[in-house]
Amino acid sequence: RVRGISVWTKAIFVLLCVYRLGAGLVVDTSAFFGCDLDDARTNCSSLSSPICKAACDMHHNMHLDLHDYLAIDPICAHLTPRTEAVFGLYAFLVTPGLIIVTIGLLSGRQWAYVSGALLSTLCLGLLAPLFFEWAYVSPQPLRVMSYNSLDVVIIVLLLAVCVPRLLSTTTTPPHSAT
Repeated sequence: RVRGISVWTKAIFVLLCVYRLGAGLVVDTSAFFGCDLDDARTNCSSLSSPICKAACDMHHNMHLDLHDYLAIDPICAHLTPRTEAVFGLYAFLVTPGLIIVTIGLLSGRQWAYVSGALLSTLCLGLLAPLFFEWAYVSPQPLRVMSYNSLDVVIIVLLLAVCVPRLLSTTTTPPHSAT
């Protein structure tokens, strides 16, 4: 066990996990499975897949309306296999990974700092190409990026917490026996 992080940082990590489990996971899962939730805004039963119906119901229960977002984000409105893969990795790797890392950070485990640094690097590698595409393809790139700003906050916070801890534990000189 290592010395823990501040109460505020812990609270922020918990809130970010709630966000990823809620809105982020629902959107990522529905995009990965190719659910056209924009067409089913009023009637979830019109969807054929049970996964898409469940995602649609969650969208309605969480009061998420993606119509405005899809109107300004051509990447998510017309998914390619690459972007579907990114959404799948976010749904099934990043979200559970963030929860596991947060539990480790809350309990002060050293492995959580290594895992957090690796997870943030993965997220950076997944999101950076999308941000470049949004900058060139979207009619309103700043608005699209603002919708995804919490994912950037997750990356920055993980890097800010994990990397200094890893550098401080690996660069300490060994004690000399005198």
